[in-house]
Amino acid sequence: MLLILKLCLVPALVGAVTLAARRWGLRVGGVLTGLPMVAGPTLAFYAIEQGHVFAAGAARSAMLGICATAAFCVAYARSAARTPWPISVIAGWAAFAAVAALTYGLRDLGGIGELVLASSVLLFGHRLVPAPSSLPATSIPRRWDLVLRMLASAVAVVLLTALAAWLGARLSGILSAFPVVTLILAVFTHVQHGPAAVSVFLRALLRGLHGFALFCFVLSIALGPLRWSLMAAVVTALAAQMVLQTIMLRRTRHGA
Repeated sequence: MLLILKLCLVPALVGAVTLAARRWGLRVGGVLTGLPMVAGPTLAFYAIEQGHVFAAGAARSAMLGICATAAFCVAYARSAARTPWPISVIAGWAAFAAVAALTYGLRDLGGIGELVLASSVLLFGHRLVPAPSSLPATSIPRRWDLVLRMLASAVAVVLLTALAAWLGARLSGILSAFPVVTLILAVFTHVQHGPAAVSVFLRALLRGLHGFALFCFVLSIALGPLRWSLMAAVVTALAAQMVLQTIMLRRTRHGA
C-alpha cells in the first residue's frame, strides 16, 4: 500500500503543479513548486516507517536542505545567463553539495534555529537571482516532459525512503530537500523559454520555499498523532503560500 502511494501521490502532485504553471505562468508555477510536494510525503513516510523521532529530526534537517536548494537556485540562475543548461546543472549541483556539506556539520538548532537560517538564506538568495526586465514569451511544451517530471519525483521518493535507515535522519532530511522537481522544471524552462524565464521561475520558487520551511518547522515540533502533525504543517505551508501569492499579485498589478 505504501509503495503504491509513493509511486502515485507525488507524481500526481508534480503533474498538477506542472499543469498549473502552464495555465497561470512561471511565477505561479515557481511558488507552487516551493510546496513540499516531494519532501512532505517523504517525511510522512519516514514517520510511518522509521518513527516520529526520526521524522522530526529529518524535518529539522530538511530546513538545512532548503538552504542548499537556495544555493542551487542562485547558481543555476546566474550560470544560465551565460552557459547552456548542462553547465548550469553542474553549477547548481555543486552549489547544493557545498552548502549541504556545510550545514550537515551544524549541531541541532532545535527547529527554530533551522527555520531562521533557512528563511534568511532564502531572502538573501532571492536578491542574488537576477530579475529580468520583462517576462519572456511562452512556447508550446513538449508532450513527454510531464511524464519525465512525474517519473523523476516517484524515483526520488522511493530511493530516499528505502535508504533512510542507512543514511540516518540528518542526511535523509537534507536530501529530502534535494531539488528533483526544481531541477527538471528549471532545465525545461531553460531549454524552452530561455535564461530570463529561468530567473522568473527560480525567484518565485525562492519565495515559495518559505512555506516549505514553515511546513518542516511545524512538523518537527508538533506533538500528538501523525495525522494532526501533518495537518498542522500542511495548513501552515498553504497559508504561507496564499500570503505570498497575494503579495506577488499586488506587486504585479503595480508593475513591481
